[in-house]
Amino acid sequence: MQATFTTECIQATLTYPFKDPEGVKKLLVGSLLMLIGMFFPPAMILMYGYAAQAMRRIIIKGDAPSLPTWDAWDRLLRDGLKLFGAALLYTGPAWGIFLISMVIPIPCVILQILATEDMPWLNLLTLLSVVTQILGFIIGPALASLAGLFLAPAQCHIIATGRFAAAFEVKGWWPILKAALADFGIAYLLIAVMSVFVVIVTQILTITMIFCFLWPFLIAPLNTYRMVIGQTLIAQAYRAGVESKTGGAPTLRANRINRNTGAGIAVTEGGQGTFKENDLRDNGKGA
Repeated sequence: MQATFTTECIQATLTYPFKDPEGVKKLLVGSLLMLIGMFFPPAMILMYGYAAQAMRRIIIKGDAPSLPTWDAWDRLLRDGLKLFGAALLYTGPAWGIFLISMVIPIPCVILQILATEDMPWLNLLTLLSVVTQILGFIIGPALASLAGLFLAPAQCHIIATGRFAAAFEVKGWWPILKAALADFGIAYLLIAVMSVFVVIVTQILTITMIFCFLWPFLIAPLNTYRMVIGQTLIAQAYRAGVESKTGGAPTLRANRINRNTGAGIAVTEGGQGTFKENDLRDNGKGA
């Protein structure tokens, strides 16, 4: 399928945060949370929630990319928990393999140090543990990257339906992924380029005497930008997939609204999810 991403679209996506008069301020708030998240990972949940707010405007309303304001922290937390939970379940097993492979050689090394005589079986066991470590170092990240390819549309499906379980409804998001495979491919490529750039900058900073102490403060803004732009690209690809399937805007309608509780059902091409009545005002009425 031909991609709907154009050069102008990509350029607009990469630069939109800086066209917002409050864009730099919003990115700095995100950078502070990203910096905290380097030492206290649960803080990243709020970053996921912020990304979800930006993605929701694109996926449901079809708006041009824009940076949300930092407010409604309870909603940021709820949305962040959903996206973070999906990321953990999708990529957790792969990173578990990686971590276990890193730990396996440790007991063998300790036994080698404590051994009072030559034990051939211990040498063989140490060799096998090192081989396992090398394989885990390769296989773990590779599996995590593979899982990440499917995590992206799954997270978008959470936002489209409002339900955490939607991440695992493959029949819901798989047709959308196939319909916009080229767009997702371009999004993945751009995210990979940004990630490589961050890694290169990190390596340069950590080998210098002056900047090695400052690298967290310099890398946090880069990671914030990468996360915001990356999730924006993924949301645009998902939106393109839904529009390709429906021949227009994604179906989003409200029905069976309970006026006492303000709860209803948001129905999209891929599934449905509950929402509050004020979400109609936030997200707009669909076709």
